[in-house]
Order: sequence, then C-alpha cells, then structure tokens
Amino acid sequence: RSLSSQGRFWGEPPVPAPRDNRAIAPKDAVRLLELKNVGLAQIENEKFDDCDAAFAEISEALPDEPLGPRDLTIARLLAAEQIDSQRDAVRHAAALKEVESALQMMRVREGDSAPFHVLTARWAAASGDERRAAEELTQAAELAPENPAIWFELYESLRNSDDREFRERSRKALARAWRRRPQNLHLLIEMLQMQDRAHDPAIVDTLTGAKET
Repeated sequence: RSLSSQGRFWGEPPVPAPRDNRAIAPKDAVRLLELKNVGLAQIENEKFDDCDAAFAEISEALPDEPLGPRDLTIARLLAAEQIDSQRDAVRHAAALKEVESALQMMRVREGDSAPFHVLTARWAAASGDERRAAEELTQAAELAPENPAIWFELYESLRNSDDREFRERSRKALARAWRRRPQNLHLLIEMLQMQDRAHDPAIVDTLTGAKET
C-alpha cells in the first residue's frame, strides 16, 4: 500500500496551496520544493528515517500548511512498521511516540480531517489497539463518505477480528466501498468472496450488477 503524498488516499483531493500569506523568498521556495521531492523519494525507497528531517523542516517553514506534518506522520509510521515489536519492544514503543508527536502537529494544522483519522487509526493498529483503530477509521469514513479507500481500509482492518461485531462492521464497510466503485475489479472480487463465505443470497444481485457494469 502506497502511503506517499501523491497516492495515500484513493480519490483524495490534492493538498491545497499554502494558506500562509507571508511571502517566501524564491530561494527558500526552491529549497522547500527540493526537500519535499527528496522526502517523497526516500519514502518510495523505504528510507523512512532519512526523510524525517526533510518533512520536519517543511513543517517548521510552512506553519499553516498540512503537507509537512502529514508526510512526517506517514514516514514515522512506516519507520515504526519496520521494527519488530516482539524483538525490540522498547524501540518500537519509542517510534510510536514519535508518530504520536507528528499526529498532534497534524491535528493542529488540519483539524478534524479524514486523513488525520486514517493515520491515527494506523498508529492505533500499530499500537495494538484494534477498537481505537476501528473508531478512527469510522470517523474518517463519516468525514469522507464517498471515498471508497477509507471504507476498504476499515474492512481490511476488521475482517479477521475475533470480535463478531467488528466482523459485521467489516462486511458493511466493504459493501459501502463496492457501492462507490462497482466497476473496480478488486472490490468486486472481495465482495463476491465475502458473500460466498457467508452464503449470502445477495451474491446473485452482485453478480447481476457486475454483468451490467
């Protein structure tokens, strides 16, 4: 799953232009653009620790712009995921603390946004808090109900839960994702497989709808 700034969320609108009216010197603007490009390239190359400084500098230089804290959060989440929580619990916990710090900055910059709740959900999941992750993804979906990627992530996060209520929420989330992108082959296959496992008679309607699209 790509978490880069260009493709974190399926159908997410681009990050708006900076809202800070203060003039930025041309040389500073060029440096910030270079930092952004370097940081994104390092994310794509899985050099997550290396891009931390770049996104931190962008966050400080553009105090009203969400790009820096958002990408800083993503980089720190991916860095934390590289650490084996069983073999190196102390280092993993410290990495999650760094994620939490970036999330706090992100919340200040963009408020109660869908991306904030999605990334908070991923932090909660990495922390082992399944219920918090589910609630955060639910809030994200409520803020961006037409975004199938969020509904699908909620489905994936709960599909193998030991909690029956969570598994039911997972099934409903997948159905909502598919209804928003019925032409998407991956969603269609997931939907059919889920209905087949559940012996759901609605699978006939799903197949009929698939033939029509």
